[in-house]
Amino acid sequence: MIAEPCKGTGRVASPRVLQWVTVLRVRCEISDYLDLYACTGCRGCLRATADVAVVMVPERLSWECGVGLQVLVDRLKTVYGAYATPYEVASELLGNYVVQVHNAELLPLIAPVHSMDDIERIAQAVDSRIRLRLDRRPHGTFVSAAETDLARAERTNYDAVWMRDSLWAYLALQARKNGEDASPVLLTQLDYLASQRQRLLDGISDPDSINSPSVAAAMRAVHIRFDPTSPVFADVLVDGLPQEWAHKQNDALGLLLDTACRAVLDYELPLAALVERGRLEALILLVQYLIAVDFVTMEDSGSWEEETRRNTSSIGLVVSGLERILLMAAEHRSVADALFDVIEQDVIAASIERGYAAIRAGLAAGGESPWYDEHDFRYRKADAALLNLVYPAQLAQLTLAEKSAVVRTVATLAGAYGVRRYWGDHYQSGNFWFNNIKTDTSRESHEQRRRLFIKGTEAEWFFDSWLALSYLMLAADSHESRHLAEAARYTNRSLGQFTPRSEVQEMLAGDGLAVPGFVLPESYNRLLVDDVEYVLPSPIAPLNWAGASLALLLDKYRTTLREWRS
Repeated sequence: MIAEPCKGTGRVASPRVLQWVTVLRVRCEISDYLDLYACTGCRGCLRATADVAVVMVPERLSWECGVGLQVLVDRLKTVYGAYATPYEVASELLGNYVVQVHNAELLPLIAPVHSMDDIERIAQAVDSRIRLRLDRRPHGTFVSAAETDLARAERTNYDAVWMRDSLWAYLALQARKNGEDASPVLLTQLDYLASQRQRLLDGISDPDSINSPSVAAAMRAVHIRFDPTSPVFADVLVDGLPQEWAHKQNDALGLLLDTACRAVLDYELPLAALVERGRLEALILLVQYLIAVDFVTMEDSGSWEEETRRNTSSIGLVVSGLERILLMAAEHRSVADALFDVIEQDVIAASIERGYAAIRAGLAAGGESPWYDEHDFRYRKADAALLNLVYPAQLAQLTLAEKSAVVRTVATLAGAYGVRRYWGDHYQSGNFWFNNIKTDTSRESHEQRRRLFIKGTEAEWFFDSWLALSYLMLAADSHESRHLAEAARYTNRSLGQFTPRSEVQEMLAGDGLAVPGFVLPESYNRLLVDDVEYVLPSPIAPLNWAGASLALLLDKYRTTLREWRS
């Protein structure tokens, strides 16, 4: 280490805690072991000259498992001084925004704009850390939601398979084109859908049995989550019984329809594979099911698996799926014959138009769920789920201006560490992991979360990569450089969310246990004790949806930059 004084205050750093880090063009340090903030002189001086301030963190921390909240806080105070801060990069070169970076290895990759070489360097640095692990079994190929340790998996059930997460994983695997055959992941999800033929038929014949806010209705709906160890795609069991879950998620069903049809249209999946094992029949039944339950007005649990409400994002993903199956039918006579034999083309087209009318009405009224009284808990405007309308949906009639408005709305949810799902989100909010709240979707858990919610402590999620990807979609359509600058901003923030290598510093999660090194957590969570706030990664780490989102971002970056260069 170079023992030089701080340029702002003249202090010398403690060699057992601090080291010099080069970021862009400026080197800076913090004052000493107990003060874990940048020197006041440094911070003011560097920001005044549009350079970079870096806040350092202490050396590796050993940790015992199974601690209580107060024990965790006491250890944080003792070992970390006041608070374990990440590296903080603040510069006018970045457009007057701040990036919190937890992994020092990624600091040199933070830049105001990204060239193709920059993207390749980022990919080289993180590729092995976001690689999705496939669980191949005789009955299918799976990507679990998260790869947590056994104890956390048993406590959270994040080792289950979600349809939505699996489809994001498929899209990422397909985009990476690294020799890994992604199609078994998609085919397994289609087999899961086909296994629910009776649920599809029941919903078609009796849609009213689905369209109520009851738990029973949610369990009668087509399911979107299962146990990968079950050869028959059974529900996750709790105490020997199927776990009650908010299965009524039209966004996931629409995404499956969209992704499967797109795979055939893009020649990623042969039509013969879709026809096998009743998969095409299941997709056609799904079209009938979504129209029968009236997806346009139906209240579903949406991307966040919550109390049912009418969600603009869910409507959008279904519309995109319906558009895609009509395109597939137009290209393949056998699909057209099978589809239009049971449902008229005009009926599907009319549903698409009704869907667009609802999407535009929702966006005009403010966003995701604006159809309720403002005091109704279902009322919501800004919601990260709206990004579904930009990606992965491919809504042919949605204009650039409408997509831009969606992205601007979601950007208002950005915090210091990530992106909130929505204002007032109580899942993984302040002290969540110490409030003995289950991570399930039961009404009791939601009521407990709402009761214990501390205003302003919403979890901040990994959606910076999703926002960056959305800005790249806008850049591709508009060829406006400002969208590339915004994509760079949220790419930087996404890199900042990686945890440090365990051998450098063992980072603690929001539940007080160690979090794996160099992974993307689901979110960053807050602990509040004695008016002091601590921000730590969620114990759900690594989250495969987060890795898939970043992989898709890097692939879109390459495509966009090549198009701009040509």
